[in-house]
Amino acid sequence: MNHKEHILTAKNIHVHYGDVCALHNISFEISCGSSLALIGANGSGKSTLLKTIIGLTPPQQGNVLWCGKPVTEQRYEMAYLPQKEQIDWNFPLTVRGLVEMGRFSRIGSFKAFSKEDNLIVDRALEEMQISDLQKRHISSLSGGQQQRAFIARALAQDPHVLLLDEPLNGLDRPSRETLISLIKNQVHNGKLVIASHHDLHDAASIFDFVLLLKRHMVDFGPAEQTLTPANLTEVFT
Repeated sequence: MNHKEHILTAKNIHVHYGDVCALHNISFEISCGSSLALIGANGSGKSTLLKTIIGLTPPQQGNVLWCGKPVTEQRYEMAYLPQKEQIDWNFPLTVRGLVEMGRFSRIGSFKAFSKEDNLIVDRALEEMQISDLQKRHISSLSGGQQQRAFIARALAQDPHVLLLDEPLNGLDRPSRETLISLIKNQVHNGKLVIASHHDLHDAASIFDFVLLLKRHMVDFGPAEQTLTPANLTEVFT
């Protein structure tokens, strides 16, 4: 199937935490081979939307479809990377061991790795340019290297969709530029990348599309058309 036929559809998504409305009436559609930035102020629903897309947070109304079927039936075709603050960097694990964990959703936790599994792990390490770090402990890596290691784990799952929560946050400029280039390469190779993002200065140069959030959807469309002064005023005031 052509990757353009791999379509993610969100229909009328409503999410509540008790009496608090986290997302209201979110609808959009996007295909593989594209990148989407979720942009909004803190508390606007960016992380909630990522978790809803992959099925970790079920909506009270609406649904998310992947190629026309409920995403909860195809979660293995998506990989999710939470914010860095939610990851235990002191867990005693090498980079390769971390990336190998990405295969567990495909083969199970207790099955032996096949030659193909090892090749997929090798490829994920190479794509994130960390093959030379694979024997290092994850706690010994720089911030940029850690992010690349966790994205490599996601790639080892062999997903069509990458969901990244603030992947560029806290990185120095060289690490940021390297990761941006590697993410763009994933899009070029036919992945769908959806990421929460907070830097308005470079959003249009990184992402194809933007979804502006203020718990409801302010706008969705091509980045350069969506990031207008009027829209940004509504989102951030």
